[in-house]
Amino acid sequence: MRQKEATFSKILTKIGDGENLTPEETAIIESRFVTKKYTDEHLPGAIRLFTRNHDIDTYNHDSIQGEDVIDYVADKYSGYSNNGQLASARCKVNKMKPDETGNLPYIFRLKIGRTYVIRANIDVGDGLINGAIGTLCYVERDADEKIKRLVIV
Repeated sequence: MRQKEATFSKILTKIGDGENLTPEETAIIESRFVTKKYTDEHLPGAIRLFTRNHDIDTYNHDSIQGEDVIDYVADKYSGYSNNGQLASARCKVNKMKPDETGNLPYIFRLKIGRTYVIRANIDVGDGLINGAIGTLCYVERDADEKIKRLVIV
């Protein structure tokens, strides 16, 4: 990894090698930390990295707020023969974790102007792959007001 600062580069090497840092080196690393409050105020469009899906889901839920938020509830179900089976399937899906549903949440929060990261391959040929990033620009609905298409650029 290239670093402009030799000292910082040496610290990263020590961390990678599992060596203990001196108090001065620790202070240099910690000086690069920013608080959530600072990031929210000064870098609202910054991409956040988390180590656990639960933390991602909590952050997304808490940060996507406002009157213009669209809570899209999973509405496509197959393999049922009556309304009772459909209701049962909806209850089961509502209780499942995203890692049990191909990373598709039961409620998906949408907001125009918000940056989204695709978490699963959708259409590799069109570039809709895990890790692709874009801003939600438009939500197209059908005659029943159900979401038909999302435009992400």
